[in-house]
Amino acid sequence: MLSNYRFWITRPNPAGELLCDAIREVGGDAVHFPTIEIFPVKTAWSGLKAQDFLIFTSPQAVYHSVRQMPALPATIKIIAIGPGTRDALNKANIPASTYPENSCTEELLLLPCFESIKSKKIGLVKGEGGRELLASELKARGAIVTPFIVYERKLAKKKAAPRIGNRDIILCTSCDILRNLISALEDQQAILKQTPLIVISDRIRLLARALGFKKIVLASNPNINTIIKTVGRLYVRDNGKIGIKK
Repeated sequence: MLSNYRFWITRPNPAGELLCDAIREVGGDAVHFPTIEIFPVKTAWSGLKAQDFLIFTSPQAVYHSVRQMPALPATIKIIAIGPGTRDALNKANIPASTYPENSCTEELLLLPCFESIKSKKIGLVKGEGGRELLASELKARGAIVTPFIVYERKLAKKKAAPRIGNRDIILCTSCDILRNLISALEDQQAILKQTPLIVISDRIRLLARALGFKKIVLASNPNINTIIKTVGRLYVRDNGKIGIKK
């Protein structure tokens, strides 16, 4: 199914190249065009061992914490924000006790373990900046929240971009990536916004719509099996352009 398409993978490494490899293995074509770069941040882990919960908010949070984080006591309940983060934790031999099926803060907050958290200590392993919804909602429920910042995002250095073709599909996994993509492809705006865009959250979908994208498909997560299912909602018109099934 993927052999008809070329995918623009805009995620930073290591996830970006891994996804490109997975697409190529099943017959698709992939271009790695990251629009943000990730840099590690030296973290102060004060209070880590006193936490009741430790939430990893992205695979990058896992990659950049395992190299510097002290050993975790068995009493801490490990939570992943979604399946991709769970997989990264498993590879790091830090199994998550629970996670939502879809990678988003809203669904994470619906987990039963967060129904009664007054006075509970919750650590957030995360990047610098980003959404404040998770921390603010946990605090509103009475939790004591401590951020552990392990990486920062920066705009990727500009490089020559391929020309977008009529069989291309773009994958964006964050709002920052999407905004930076528009900046990086400033000379291809018209075709860019007519190109099918796969996003992994309703928040990114709403931003894409506001920015003028016309063909937006929502996937639950950015793994290869989900992408194959999502591409099943696309079809090639007789004139060679990709459309979206209604």
